[in-house]
Amino acid sequence: MFDDSLDPFATASFFDPFITIAFVVVLLGFVAFVIAIPIRLVKDRKEIRQAWEDGYQHALSVHGIAYTKFDMDLSLGDHKASSRSESWEAGYRAALERHHLPLSERDSQELWHNPHRQADAARIIARTSHGGNTYHHMP
Repeated sequence: MFDDSLDPFATASFFDPFITIAFVVVLLGFVAFVIAIPIRLVKDRKEIRQAWEDGYQHALSVHGIAYTKFDMDLSLGDHKASSRSESWEAGYRAALERHHLPLSERDSQELWHNPHRQADAARIIARTSHGGNTYHHMP
């Protein structure tokens, strides 16, 4: 009555398990990629926030000011920088502004010798030389 030769599910092919395995591997790779992106973004955001606090504390130490509870409340402030070096500089400048300290020659030198500047420059170079791969591991 029915011709079983036309039914694709009537006979198993030799390649069916390999196609299934390939599909599962590709699907798992995609899921891992989708999960890795937010994890990396959260890590980057934490590093930027930490750089801001490091810059803030460094400015206080340069001027011999103790880090107090007053400063701890402030350290939860604005962290809109796109890189760690920008964030460190913003934290340094925020400390100067908050404690009403003028920008001195020493401060200019400290800002110029930002500890994150070289690492951020290396990341930018790595991203452009690797076809825009923003998840390439750099120090």
